[in-house]
Amino acid sequence: MKLPKIDERTKEDITQYMKQHLSSYVSEWRFDEQNPDAGTALAMIYAEMMSETIYRFNQVLEKNKRAFFSTIGAKLLPAIPANGYVTFSLVNDEVEEVLVRQGEQVSADTEDGESIVFETMQDVYVTTAKPECLYLCNKERDQISCMFEQEEPLVEDKTFPACSLFDLHTPNLQQHIWYFSHPSILNIKNEAWVYCSFLSMEKKQVETDVLQEFLNEENVTFEYYSEEGFVPFEKRRLQGEQIALKKGAKQPAFMRSERDGIESYWIRCVVKDIKPFQNFTMRVLALRSEGEQIAPDVIHANGVDQKIREFFPFGERASLYDEVYFMSEEVLGKKGASVTLEFDLEFLKVPLEVQETDNEINWKTIMKRSDIKVNLEFDISIAEVIWEYYNGEGFTRLFVNEQYADVFNIPGQDARQGTLEQLPKKQHISLHFQCPTDLEPVLVNSMNACCIRARVLKMNNLYKMKGNYITPLVSNPSLQYQYIQNDLVPEYFMAENNMERVTFSEYKMYKNEQEFYPLVGRQEDVTTLYMGFSHPLSNGPIKMLYRMEENFLEARPLLQFEYQTKKGWKNLLVIDETENFRKTGIITVLGNTDFAKETLFGKEKYWIRIKDVNHRYYNMGTKQTLQKLLGIYMNTTQVHAVETKVPEYFEIAPQEENKECQLSATQIHEIHVWVNEKKTLHKDALEQLQNEYAVRFEYAPTGETKDIWVEWKETEQFEPEAADKRYYQVDRIGGIVRFPNGRNGKIPTAGNEPTIYIEYSCGGGAAGNLPKGALQKLNRTIGFISEVQNPETTTGGCDQEKVEESLQRNAAAMRHGYRAVTTSDYEALAYEATRNICKTKCFANRNAQGEKAAGHITLVVLQKHYENVANQFDMVRNRILNYMRDHMSTYLFEQNRFHVIEPEFVVLAVSATIEVTDYNYVFDVRNAVLTRLQEFLNPMTGNYNRNGWNIGVLPNVTQIKNALKDIKGIYYIENIRLTGYKQRVQGLAEVDLEKVVKNAYVLPLSGTHEIIMKVNNVD
Repeated sequence: MKLPKIDERTKEDITQYMKQHLSSYVSEWRFDEQNPDAGTALAMIYAEMMSETIYRFNQVLEKNKRAFFSTIGAKLLPAIPANGYVTFSLVNDEVEEVLVRQGEQVSADTEDGESIVFETMQDVYVTTAKPECLYLCNKERDQISCMFEQEEPLVEDKTFPACSLFDLHTPNLQQHIWYFSHPSILNIKNEAWVYCSFLSMEKKQVETDVLQEFLNEENVTFEYYSEEGFVPFEKRRLQGEQIALKKGAKQPAFMRSERDGIESYWIRCVVKDIKPFQNFTMRVLALRSEGEQIAPDVIHANGVDQKIREFFPFGERASLYDEVYFMSEEVLGKKGASVTLEFDLEFLKVPLEVQETDNEINWKTIMKRSDIKVNLEFDISIAEVIWEYYNGEGFTRLFVNEQYADVFNIPGQDARQGTLEQLPKKQHISLHFQCPTDLEPVLVNSMNACCIRARVLKMNNLYKMKGNYITPLVSNPSLQYQYIQNDLVPEYFMAENNMERVTFSEYKMYKNEQEFYPLVGRQEDVTTLYMGFSHPLSNGPIKMLYRMEENFLEARPLLQFEYQTKKGWKNLLVIDETENFRKTGIITVLGNTDFAKETLFGKEKYWIRIKDVNHRYYNMGTKQTLQKLLGIYMNTTQVHAVETKVPEYFEIAPQEENKECQLSATQIHEIHVWVNEKKTLHKDALEQLQNEYAVRFEYAPTGETKDIWVEWKETEQFEPEAADKRYYQVDRIGGIVRFPNGRNGKIPTAGNEPTIYIEYSCGGGAAGNLPKGALQKLNRTIGFISEVQNPETTTGGCDQEKVEESLQRNAAAMRHGYRAVTTSDYEALAYEATRNICKTKCFANRNAQGEKAAGHITLVVLQKHYENVANQFDMVRNRILNYMRDHMSTYLFEQNRFHVIEPEFVVLAVSATIEVTDYNYVFDVRNAVLTRLQEFLNPMTGNYNRNGWNIGVLPNVTQIKNALKDIKGIYYIENIRLTGYKQRVQGLAEVDLEKVVKNAYVLPLSGTHEIIMKVNNVD
């Protein structure tokens, strides 16, 4: 409260008064300040002296106020050291890990050349381990979500993808897919059926209701790989106890592709929901296929590729050893399959190219029969062929016996018979055989393909000179195949569940002697986070800073930490300063030597997992209630801006009263005062003394007790009649330690040597509030530590309290008596709790969400440097809560009805069109408008009076327009619009300002403004 002035006159008021009244006394004299004469000079001197006297007179009330507070013992508060975190880095991942002890000093050099020293507050074991991935799993949803995944250290915010922990709205990476392949069974180009069977231990089929689930197209898809990628089968059905998949005639052919280094033909089965298959097990997957009416790829006869539809297999005039090749990679590549070759066969007569002429007859009157010689005609035809295939070394018989050897022979033809009167009718030929298991591709002409061939071994009338060739004509050839066996297994079977693959080779699956679950979901009982590390978290204490977006939900989740060992998961002992990820803090792992490397989610890491034991996060309704992880920093520990000084010794004379010890440094932060009481302590009193005070012993080389040092206790005020109390007072600002006079406290023991030993540290001040990365200097070399830096701004540092601040604080204390009753008492006591706040407002009968709630008290606090420490409000909040606990109704605490929260910041973006009268004003006016908006919307120094905005108040369009209109150069402001945004998990989100202004906790922030400039030439 600012005290009123006794006399408000200023030097200008006195001077003006003399100007008005001097003419009444000395009319001939003119008071001229511009050209002063002796009288004017004297009057001006008088005005100066009088104004100074009035100023001093007005200070009487302030001096009396200071004197009053000095009388009652009011003191200035000392500087407060800044706090923060530092991260230590090793030279590389190959060096030994290093233990950094508590009290190690790091520093930052300021612009003026000074060095600000920070000290570590705990031990930290600097390890090579770093987090490389984080996954979220939930059994009920069968969900796996990747929260982050990277191989580089997470040291910079820009390299860390912020994520909401336990956010089940993130994309689900869980997939249940089978991949199975076969180089021949699935080599399909034409229309075909593929049959799948699931066999158990006793080769029993799966239950029909489970098989029916595989026909549910909404849940299960079967696809094969083609040149168009994976495409679904045209049709599927249940045939007996097999799933039949049809590849349509118009669908693209199967195409070889590589998967996990295996190149083959692939089918995949994708299951969206595995609940119908939870009890589905199998030992082996059986696979077969069948196809019909498949035309050969190529038919090659007598060195020429023939037309498929109709051709002469051995040419128009067959000859011995002529051959015809039937090529089909699809059919003849299916080793072990039952194959049928079908075609239509008819015979044609083709005259010999050269006919032998009849011999001339020597006619006589009387001739013998032998004199007449006539050349007979003979039909030349194929008597026998041999069917062959290539086995990698040469051609060998396709049939063991002479089966189908006479397929091109004319039925009933006698080799001695000359000609046939009538050729046989067209007939349909079918050749059945089992595709040899050793059939290999062979180069025919220029094509390397799987084939069979027919070769002519015998012919009828081959050497006759007159007659016709009975030539076979083949048309409409086709192939078909099917597998008779039902236990053919894929070449490879891959089951992908939980982002992991289990692969069975053909041999492994065929020899598999136990059933397995090919469709496996998550097995956790609760929502669980899995974090993978590059190295084990052995030894300790290993410290990880989790930078969180603070969330002060009253209902906190219960988290359980576990780690992976060779024997399974074990409980992991941690110290969690984040309060279950509610706020930024350090999680300390004390170290376990039995960490084991395991493969989860397809990654081989060292794993810890964090379980949401009470399903707190799983049952949350909105994303806004989830915790947002902003960064993880390994090897990080707390530091504060203090410097431990060299301990100092002091002597005291016998029975010296009110002894003062002036320390070498001021601004004391922490102090421990020890007194050597070896001479005055009796053995019986020592045991009782140790129950109340800390005692340490020093021993001589002989083992005898040399000194007994007792730590005395600090007090604010010495109590009368307390001669036996070991107390001392500390002037922290001046660095002075005071002892009692023997009546209000015990006098330290005197001796020939110093008997007072003082350990202390000093520091503090706003200079310790450093930006991120400013702490980069390690004051001494430690092992393989190569780098140190603060990953966040250091905060909380305050300079020594000013006199004006102390007077205001103590005046408020006189009013509230350190007991919160009214809302103004709560606001004043908040300033007593911490000096790191700059604005506060108390709301009665409102809860933390701003809703009306009888009996609730909510204190809205704006911390200093709020723009740089958006995620470090928890320190301020805890200090206020801890302080207020003893100065307000305990009922509010026990019933969780007292809330300390931050203002709800609303980012305001202004859009406006500004008209100016001259082009030369455009640039200057636009910059001036943007600057004015930044200043006007500042919650601390904005508004018209430069006192900032009260909590619960947002400026409107009219106020913003009035704030801009006096800028020089503006002719007119039009189309002004105000848009509000709030920070959400996914970023800034637009809000309805009409609803937001009703929120009592809001406070404005300046956003990104859009200013459109126009020029209006005014005559």
